[in-house]
Amino acid sequence: MFITKSGRRLGKPLSAKIRITVPKDSLTPEEKAKILKAVGEKLGTTVRVKSVHKAPQVGEDHILPPVKDAELAYYRVFDLKGFYNDLCRFLGIKGLAKAIRQDEFYKPDGLPCTPEELDLLDRFINGNLAISPAIPETLAVRAFLVGRIASELETNGKLVKVAYKNLPTTVEEAMGGYPLTDVERRAIEFGKFYAGEKIMAMQEDTRRLVRQIIVESRQNSVHPRRLAQTLFDRVVDTDANLNRDWQRVAITEANNMASNGFLGTMVDGQYVIWHAHPDACAYCRSQHYKVFKVTDNPPEDYGHLDPGNKKYKEIAKRWETEVWVGKNNYGRSTALKKRTPKGLMNREHHERATVVIPLHPHCRCRWFRFDPEVQFVNDKGRIQFRLREREDEYQKWLKANPQVREFLGKVT
Repeated sequence: MFITKSGRRLGKPLSAKIRITVPKDSLTPEEKAKILKAVGEKLGTTVRVKSVHKAPQVGEDHILPPVKDAELAYYRVFDLKGFYNDLCRFLGIKGLAKAIRQDEFYKPDGLPCTPEELDLLDRFINGNLAISPAIPETLAVRAFLVGRIASELETNGKLVKVAYKNLPTTVEEAMGGYPLTDVERRAIEFGKFYAGEKIMAMQEDTRRLVRQIIVESRQNSVHPRRLAQTLFDRVVDTDANLNRDWQRVAITEANNMASNGFLGTMVDGQYVIWHAHPDACAYCRSQHYKVFKVTDNPPEDYGHLDPGNKKYKEIAKRWETEVWVGKNNYGRSTALKKRTPKGLMNREHHERATVVIPLHPHCRCRWFRFDPEVQFVNDKGRIQFRLREREDEYQKWLKANPQVREFLGKVT
């Protein structure tokens, strides 16, 4: 909502502007009219209203185009179809490629591969899947900045029109247009590390899988065309474990960095609300529209403390109610029990996954800004503003959310 009053002072134009960002569907037309009339009377002028971005409601897809671009950038690190075509050429078999050499490398003769053949195969795979050392940093930096763009969408009410491919590629380059705190820089460095680790793991998994398929095919004298189909089914096909695993990495890592980028724009003491993706798991759905506090002072590690210790419980509570840049579930599990020599036992709090987006692989949940003093979620699952005529609804929501009451203290 934009309210503008223009006048003149000392012969010079004078313009005052007040901007109030309001989710588009949070006020009815009648409520907007009342507000506009009251403000206009006070200012002695007319006002104009402009609708701005609203948080997606229950069941709506909330993935922003820049986030999808970040996911796709991770996924495209490996061109599995191109790798498959090159592999078919190398092996001398007919696959999707038009190479028709039938007896160069692969021989369905029932004989084991020689060490020299395996070494040649390894060198081909490693060379074909090699990537620039700069790619992990580029992926981490750009995905982090995508989170900044999402925040800009909420605060300004419009999506910043910036091409993903034009975003900075390094931390130093990003500092020029997007000042980063030390905490944010560390988050990006960790994102860079994990992206690099996942890429190396993918390279190694591909090498082992291809070796296994070729050795087994040689042993069983598999026809070249059948080998080509097997390679396609297990490497390229979107339902193949290898391809599906890399999709999972792309979605998870991109959304992890975007989530950190979003939280990096928040101020200590502000609040965010969890928005679950339409196809979210049971745990993420249970977190839908729960409110959490942003902090720039994360709690210390507590895994070494006795779970019955008072300090342990205090820190555990902060993990359940607060979020911060760099918060993660590494080393934690969504499973409530663990297998031990004594049988299944409950995991302690520091071993269990807690409030983090993404919570788990493939998680596409998202944070939204939220102010529990002036906003609430009604019975229909919609974010609303706290107005006089909605006070009963607000108090009902507040009563059902003890965590929010604790955040706010006594509410009048």
